Amino acid sequence: MLPLGIFLDIYGTSRTRIIAMCCTALGSLTMLFANEVIWLIFPALLMLGISGLLVLLTDLQVSNLFGSRRLTTMSTIVGASFSGGIVIILMKLTREADVSLHTSFMLISVGFVPILISTIVMLPRSRIPWPLPVGYGKNRGTELQGTQSVKGKGWKRRISDGAKKRCDMMAVLPIMKTRLYMCMVVWFSLMSLKSLVFDLNIEQNLLNLGVLDSDVTQYMSVYAICSLFCLPLSPCVGLIMDWNRTIAEPHHIGQMRSILFATWINYAISFMSSVFALFPNYHVQVISYILVAAEKSTFYATFLAFITHVHFPGEHFGKLVGVALAVSGFFLVAQHPLKLLVYHGFAQHTFYMPSIVLIMILVASCHPICVWCHCKTGKINGSVDTFEEDKTGTELMIESHRDTKTDATSSEQLLDLTIEGMTRISRLNIVYNLE
Repeated sequence: MLPLGIFLDIYGTSRTRIIAMCCTALGSLTMLFANEVIWLIFPALLMLGISGLLVLLTDLQVSNLFGSRRLTTMSTIVGASFSGGIVIILMKLTREADVSLHTSFMLISVGFVPILISTIVMLPRSRIPWPLPVGYGKNRGTELQGTQSVKGKGWKRRISDGAKKRCDMMAVLPIMKTRLYMCMVVWFSLMSLKSLVFDLNIEQNLLNLGVLDSDVTQYMSVYAICSLFCLPLSPCVGLIMDWNRTIAEPHHIGQMRSILFATWINYAISFMSSVFALFPNYHVQVISYILVAAEKSTFYATFLAFITHVHFPGEHFGKLVGVALAVSGFFLVAQHPLKLLVYHGFAQHTFYMPSIVLIMILVASCHPICVWCHCKTGKINGSVDTFEEDKTGTELMIESHRDTKTDATSSEQLLDLTIEGMTRISRLNIVYNLE
């Protein structure tokens, strides 16, 4: 995903969406030949997964238009993206109704037509900036060039400067080397691996509990239905992150504290889901399914809210997300030895795998602890451009006050000179009359 993230930063939303549409079309066409050549299903699913992720990343900027409810909108988009379990259930029902898998994938491809229309009609070519400028969207016919003069509006300078910097990969390396970003990458990688290990272990765990092979499919359907909880839970997480609880501190630190609070909630949910997975009981397993669904929605919502915070430059959003996904991909390679342990080494011992997952969760706590330390010491950066605009506005107010004060002083001096002149003229008239 790193090359696609760089492409998103350089060429903007529209061209990235076109790549997503091409991946969808190629993935659907590849599925048509999967019956004859079975290995084609792997590149087909890969292209469909890439297209879905690109659509999600380009849709996130729409939340910038909602101001104080930005993170709530972002979390709702993430929840809608990860509530795709209903699609799996529908495809299963259509399969039981003798509808071919090719037809189902073609119908899914038709669903991308509204996305293509929204790309052409609604979304900008580059990106929607954050913080959102005051006059954004009023001059729809104008295009901002990178060579625009510095005397323009602040948000125009912000976009033009970003267009100059976003092509330079070296500019983002100091951000990636910070402790805050590296701890986030470790947290994201371990939590992604934990979620994948749970998905791999669920079938074997049910078989170890004595569930019949015919009933395992029903439990898997229950697990897919539980993923629908992502949709109502995600806006709740967004409301928590949009809630600025401390008024005395700066806004960017207060917002990061709200994101940290949501991250701790996600951490607690993931810890409880791993603990419930230790108990060999059917009903407890269903509770763990619900907790895992809540964990996925809160996990990606807090991750994307953290990356889109003003502490990280918006022109490097694609690179930062791409590096995190690339590193997590290397961590996910560990699924193959873990899969061997699940199905062979620990097949009869259901206690070991949840214990390994608990250890990964404990190591992943480095991210919320690091964010807490940065918030406590005030090392969270605000928007530089917004600060410059505020500073410029303050300087203008001071200069205006000085000009007003100077004008008032000049008026007082002129009034004194006028009174003094009239006094002299009156004295001359009196002397002339006396003579």
